Amino acid sequence: MFSSFWQLFGYSTFKYRRVSGNSISTLVLDKQPTSVLEVKSAVSKSLGIGADDVDVISNTTILENYQCDFSKDNLTEILVHTKYRRVPAGKRTNREDMFEGNMADGDRVKMSCKHAATPENLYRYCLSKLNSCDLRFKCMECSTTWELPEIATKADMSDDEYVFFSRKMTQVFIDQSNDIHQCPTCRVNCSRKDTKNKQVQCLVCKKEGRTVYSFCWECNVPWTKNHNCKIFFLTQEILDNCERITMEYSDIQNVPKVRACPKCELYIEHESGCKTMDCTSCHHTFCFSCLKPADENGVLQCGMYSSKCEVAPIQKLKRHE
Repeated sequence: MFSSFWQLFGYSTFKYRRVSGNSISTLVLDKQPTSVLEVKSAVSKSLGIGADDVDVISNTTILENYQCDFSKDNLTEILVHTKYRRVPAGKRTNREDMFEGNMADGDRVKMSCKHAATPENLYRYCLSKLNSCDLRFKCMECSTTWELPEIATKADMSDDEYVFFSRKMTQVFIDQSNDIHQCPTCRVNCSRKDTKNKQVQCLVCKKEGRTVYSFCWECNVPWTKNHNCKIFFLTQEILDNCERITMEYSDIQNVPKVRACPKCELYIEHESGCKTMDCTSCHHTFCFSCLKPADENGVLQCGMYSSKCEVAPIQKLKRHE
């Protein structure tokens, strides 16, 4: 009702939620934002802070300035950073910053290992490690491992930053574990008692009365009668004979409509949108045209969503080599 009212006057509504909160905020804008930059500008203006103090989140990834789908019907997650990171009381030290020495700007905070860093450098270092899926936050001087509570306090993290770190650390742990998988329906973490049985029951889905409450441990899709993992993956014939399309936004022509995920070989068909593709099975992000992977921040190596790049040839599945 609220959205329909403003649409009568030619305005758009945009919904977002802070990473650390449950309440939904709605902005009334002249037009619907279509890029990360536009979202950051609109949200930061409404909060009275700088655009550099805001990031747009997709699950456990901080999005960069490339095109994304910010539909009025979708809820966008926002991470608000601490603008000025302060050293906690009693933790200030005159020791050199372990990253920039005496060239570092600002006060230094003393870590549990007695070495020091500015809160901003500490935060950036740990965020870089996390984006590289490395959960070992170690001192650059002595290799002492710091735990998240210490990092959060001494880097003066915002509530959003702390929740994002916790969420991302959990996801990295799951991705690196062979004993825990995420239910594809409700996203709850599951383990299995019988390591030889591929059919795993999600107790949450079963309790909530969902029709399908089992999934395949191998290919991570809902379990069906006569399930066969191979039917969810490509055959070489499909790759060799698929239709060719022109990518939206970048106008890249003669791109195969069907690709195999470069990491897990899941069948992926491009229906619409830009060249950025996220595999729903292994969460690998890559360019649908040149197949190059995104970096640790989810940014494509071949440029923004509208950038032209080479068209990779038809893939040859590993099991056919």
